[in-house]
Amino acid sequence: MTNNTSPNNIETPPNLLIVGNIVCDIITTIKPGEHEWGTLSHVEEPITFSPGGNGAIAALAAAKLGLAVKLAGKLGNDMFADLSYRWLKTAGVDCSLVGSVDEPGSATVVLTHPKRDRIFHHYAGPNRCLHDMNDVICDEVLSKTDALLVSSYFLLPGFHGKVAKHLMKRAKDLNKSVFLDVSWDESGKWDFQGILKYVDFLLLNSDEGRAITGEKEVKNMVPPLLSLGPGTVIIKLGKKGVHIAGTNMNEQIPPIEVATKETTGCGDIFNAAFIYANLENMTIRACGEYASAAGAYAAQFRGTENSLPTPSDIHKLIRMTH
Repeated sequence: MTNNTSPNNIETPPNLLIVGNIVCDIITTIKPGEHEWGTLSHVEEPITFSPGGNGAIAALAAAKLGLAVKLAGKLGNDMFADLSYRWLKTAGVDCSLVGSVDEPGSATVVLTHPKRDRIFHHYAGPNRCLHDMNDVICDEVLSKTDALLVSSYFLLPGFHGKVAKHLMKRAKDLNKSVFLDVSWDESGKWDFQGILKYVDFLLLNSDEGRAITGEKEVKNMVPPLLSLGPGTVIIKLGKKGVHIAGTNMNEQIPPIEVATKETTGCGDIFNAAFIYANLENMTIRACGEYASAAGAYAAQFRGTENSLPTPSDIHKLIRMTH
């Protein structure tokens, strides 16, 4: 584990810096069947507000696991922004690098279905405005960081490309571990502009891997992904587990089976748990198992606030499985 020691010899947790989107989610279920325009449909579960955005959820999850988390991003000027800020501050996330933009906050309507994947209707809002991150994140901040997570890369149009590349290079020059979660590229270009040579751990799901490489089989995605430059590739497979490939490993870790209620945020909770385990100096395989357990734990609950595991929750689930 990477430790810092205060003058009073009190151990402090590792520091994680996250750059990513901050969103307020509105989550509702939809019934099987057609929903015609101009009609009213009743839903089985309450319609809820929940912390959203890959950056924000990863920050909340990392804080719940015990990391010292600093989040860099943008918020708007409305109720959605106020809710997001309150959730982050209450969880103990350092928001000193979160700026404000004079426009409505980012929000996503999440439609869940009992037998299908979710549908998202997303307004990016202030998350388009991270072009100034290299000014916001100074060298002093980076020097005090143990790991950098760039989350929701393709959902940050003002950030991805040259801005992100410069920030990651600065982090690598300071010998920091760099994690990148890609998110979906709606443009379909999947142009990383050379940033992956600065990435230690590339985090993505199988749909994203398929879109980037054109390969249908996970094992066939690995070589082209590694050829882009990252040290290790982590492909999240949902109910099929996770595939990890790098210098010392190329194998699929089986899933932990749970009764799934809702999967929003599970991938971001996986990311936070993987980084936590890595900072605890677990083996790469153990990091994958730990993160898979965190994602499985989260899937048992509805809404991000209820699904954030503690280390005790994760260890208990792993023990039950074995």
